[in-house]
Amino acid sequence: MVKSTQIMKKDDIAATLRPARCFQAQDQVGKARVQARRVAGAACLALLEAAGVEVPQRDALSAIRAVLEANLSNPEWDRLLAHFLLQVDRDLQLPPGVDLVEKAQVLARHIEQKI
Repeated sequence: MVKSTQIMKKDDIAATLRPARCFQAQDQVGKARVQARRVAGAACLALLEAAGVEVPQRDALSAIRAVLEANLSNPEWDRLLAHFLLQVDRDLQLPPGVDLVEKAQVLARHIEQKI
């Protein structure tokens, strides 16, 4: 599991995303999405902690929602964060062009620069 301070203290986003990329390469897209959400959630938790926002539930989806609710993001981030809250369709797919692994990397880098 990815810890919120792990992304920011180690400054090694590539390492935190490595499992997600491995899952993608093995065509295990569901596992890749889960890992990408964990990375995004950890980055969001780090942002929330840096801002002094109390987060009662520390799971990835709650952290992502909390960043949106706390107005700690900008419109670009809001669009990015919204992808992590999407649900899969009946075929267990996200809309075409939505790559959560790539988006997790972008989000983590944005947050890393902010805090």
